[in-house]
Amino acid sequence: MSQEFKAIRGIVLEEVETLGKPSSNIAAIGYDETYQVIETEFLNGRTYQAFGCSKELFEEYKKAESKGKFYHAHIRDQFTIIEVT
Repeated sequence: MSQEFKAIRGIVLEEVETLGKPSSNIAAIGYDETYQVIETEFLNGRTYQAFGCSKELFEEYKKAESKGKFYHAHIRDQFTIIEVT
């Protein structure tokens, strides 16, 4: 039986440009510690949540020189991802 994932509402996002280097792909990122969910809002307006992510991973994401490369290498294919609609 597969687990169904539902979007977590109310995750506070930080604009990427306030975290250092602006991203050409990602507008904002946020984390919910209770549910261990990283939320990523892309510049194209699409938003995704990755489930089962540690706080440490999110801190690395925040510090990453390239948020897009980090997302693709360490989040996108590593965790269950849903689009937030």
